[in-house]
Amino acid sequence: MLRLSFVLVLAALITPVVALGHGNWFATAAATAQDVEAKYSAVAAANCRALPSWARARFGAQSQIRGTVRTWNHFLCAVYSTWLDDTCLAVAHHVGQDRDGVNLTSWPYGNGCTTRALWG
Repeated sequence: MLRLSFVLVLAALITPVVALGHGNWFATAAATAQDVEAKYSAVAAANCRALPSWARARFGAQSQIRGTVRTWNHFLCAVYSTWLDDTCLAVAHHVGQDRDGVNLTSWPYGNGCTTRALWG
């Protein structure tokens, strides 16, 4: 019985830490655009919005409401790349709570950004 109690207490202590590690962070589109512009050296401007509804399942997009504002953990961003001298599309994934906690991956449905377009 003592061993079972120890296991249950240990599981109760570990569960919140493990859940925290999944990186389920949320932000607004405007804050995400600012984070992208600050993090990626070749991005001069970004305009982000929620992923289209048909793409949300593929990227695991989730939202929550903070007060009267809906926040998301994934966005579709049009970024102006100084390296390309053109715009391209990327998916912003929030993986942390600070400015560096936003990662971009190429939009797989056409006009996606390359690594070179984001970093120069």
